[in-house]
Amino acid sequence: MLVAILVYIGVGLVVGALARFSESEPSSLVGMLGTGGAAGLIGGFVANLLFSGGVELDAAGWVGSIILAIVAVLVVKAAARSRAAEAASETEQSEF
Repeated sequence: MLVAILVYIGVGLVVGALARFSESEPSSLVGMLGTGGAAGLIGGFVANLLFSGGVELDAAGWVGSIILAIVAVLVVKAAARSRAAEAASETEQSEF
């Protein structure tokens, strides 16, 4: 079980790191790693409980970990972009 936990966190950390370094983003590296790691752990557990009936290292956990980590990182990236665009538009409006 400990190995499964570490693997799911590791998968999420890799997804978070890849998302952070894929393009310039206003979000921090720590934020992306935390989001990916937490989502990977949750996704792995939920997929295992739904499809395997227990917490063990198997394909369902891998897939669930990867999918939820990608979705969570994309949501955080979209929120960060929207906040950055909003801040930029407020700055432009205050200059006039």
